[in-house]
Amino acid sequence: MKVGWKACPECGALVVSGRFKADTDVRKPFDVQKRFFDALVNNDLVAAQEMLDKGAKVDGARESESELSPSEASHGTTALWCACVGGEYEQAIWLLDRGANPNHIYFTGESILMTVSGCTVNAAKKKACLQIMDELIARGADVNYRNGRLYVIELAGSPEAQHLLKRHGAKGRAIHIEV
Repeated sequence: MKVGWKACPECGALVVSGRFKADTDVRKPFDVQKRFFDALVNNDLVAAQEMLDKGAKVDGARESESELSPSEASHGTTALWCACVGGEYEQAIWLLDRGANPNHIYFTGESILMTVSGCTVNAAKKKACLQIMDELIARGADVNYRNGRLYVIELAGSPEAQHLLKRHGAKGRAIHIEV
């Protein structure tokens, strides 16, 4: 099956295409997990809590688990990953308070901490992403996770992210970044 990137019809974010079963009807009504993500996209934490109460999984993949293989579903785009990448500090804390895993590994092999450290290159999100990094580390995110070739610090997008990781004992070499 060929895999590529396409824009999500719901939110416009880039998503992996080609991972769905041929008979999947993408127009079917939203399930609880999708409604959970919709509530978070709209920053409606009351509705998101209702979906958790109805069975949505705080660490569940964005895509319905019935549409993905078990391996993909357990390594998919979680709500915490979306909040972190979006620089949504309050939402990330809310999810962590409800048991979201700060060491979730995305199907690309990156940890959430790796991904958010790379987002610090974006000036508009830098402060929030640094705060999120600090909170993830405080809640047990592994600063020395290695995705097979790179340590977290080697993917950090800013000197500030590299310094934060070093302060917390990160291994690996900090790559000099021009600002």
